[in-house]
Formats: sequence, C-alpha cells, structure tokens
Amino acid sequence: MKKLIFFLLLFTALSSVVAVPKLTDRELEIIKKITDDRIDFSCMPVSEALSKSIQYRTDILEHAEKNNFSEQAKLIIDNMTTVEVHTHLYEKDIKNPELKGNVTPRIKKAADWIEDHKEDSGISAYMYYTTADIISCGLSFMSLGDILSYGLKIKDFYIEAVELDPTCSMAYSGLAQWYYYAPGLSGGSTKKAYTNFELSLKHAYTRGEKFTATIFMSQSLYDQKKYTEARKLLEDADKMLPGSRLVSYMKKLNDADYCYFYYVVNREKVEKKLGYTQ
Repeated sequence: MKKLIFFLLLFTALSSVVAVPKLTDRELEIIKKITDDRIDFSCMPVSEALSKSIQYRTDILEHAEKNNFSEQAKLIIDNMTTVEVHTHLYEKDIKNPELKGNVTPRIKKAADWIEDHKEDSGISAYMYYTTADIISCGLSFMSLGDILSYGLKIKDFYIEAVELDPTCSMAYSGLAQWYYYAPGLSGGSTKKAYTNFELSLKHAYTRGEKFTATIFMSQSLYDQKKYTEARKLLEDADKMLPGSRLVSYMKKLNDADYCYFYYVVNREKVEKKLGYTQ
C-alpha cells in the first residue's frame, strides 16, 4: 500500500510538471510565419492594413482550430494577431473606440492562463512575450488597480521569455521598449534599452525579426545621436521591405529631428507640429 501511494504521488508530481505540452514543430512554424507576415501590413494603406489584419487573424485562428493546435499555441496566435490589429486601429485613429474592445478581453485570458500554468515545463517564451505585448497595448484602457496588477507583469514576462529562450529576438525588442519608456524609479533605463535593442538585432533570424530589430535599432542609435549609423539601418530596412510606411515615417521623423520613440508617447503633439501622419 505504501509503495502504491508513493507511486501515485510521484505520478501526480510528474504530471503537474509536464501539464502543458511543448509547442509542436508545426505550431512553431505558424507562429514564426506570423512574425514574417505581420511586417507586410506596413506596406499597405492604413485602412487596407486594418481590414486585412482582421481577416488574417480570423483565418489563421480557424487554421489553428482545424489543425487541433494546443490552447497555448492558439493563445499565442491570438495575442500576435490582436496586437497587429491594434496597431492599425491606433494608426487610423488614436481615439478609436474599438481599441479597448480589441485587446481588453484577451489580456485577462492570456495572463490568467500563464498564472495557471507558470509552474509547468511546457510553457513557451512566445507565450510570455506575446502576453507582455498585449498587456502593453491595453494599459491605457485600464483602471489604476488593473494597471498596478497587470503593468508589473510586463517586464517580468519579457524577462521570463529571454530566460527561457536567450535567442528570442522579439522578446528582447519588447524588453528594450519597456526599459526605454518606464520611469527610472520603476526600473527604466535607456542604457538597458540600448543593450536589449542590440540583443534583439543580434538574435534576429527570420525576415520579420530582422526587419523589426533593424528599425528599432536604428531609432536606438538615433536616440544616442549616432545619426549616420541610424540612417544606414533605415536604408537597410527599406531594402528588406520596400514600400514600408513605417520606415518612410521614421525617416520623416528623423529628418525633422524627432526620434520615433519620442513620437510614440507624443504622437498628437508631433503630428500637429509637423502636419503629417503615418
């Protein structure tokens, strides 16, 4: 009887460790494909990018459902595609009433899933960093209580992601932006931001990762007053993705003596002064 109880306890303990299955090769393939596909939306007019990104989210989630993807994989896909839709809603109208409804319900779902499975071995770096991304998008719609609750998770989730996968370019990019925008009293540091932008570029392997890391590294260099190097990276990004509105707009901002990072938190002020938008 004692042996039976021992083995039952051992089985239960082992089961709790592997409760979340690791992402399959097929799931990883689709997740990486989304990173590559997303950058193409920046080559479309804003309204077209918005409608196509909404349809893209629907189509790829249907594909995941049809092919019996795991709950974790479907949450990651939903996080990534929702952030993309959010980007174009925000581009179209900074006060768009649809912004809140697009991200808010998904934040709790993703964050609660991590809380329920954080001790499990199968949880992925993609789950952590994409959840941090979607929380970042929703902070401005939260109550003070929710900001204190969810806001503190952003940095932790990015750090968890890079600890799980030290080559996760997109997680370094998100962590870099957190360090850049966070107040110093809360742990913000431009020096740490610059370092993480470098790590994002160093570990960028796919088309989408390379483009994203390159444009953010360009603005990191611009912020450090390394203007020639910054412009060179924007030219490199232009060659990677000809016709990108984002690259074109970064060039305009830099030509007007603005860094894109400054623009992000002062959008209305900058657009009013310069008289143009994305």
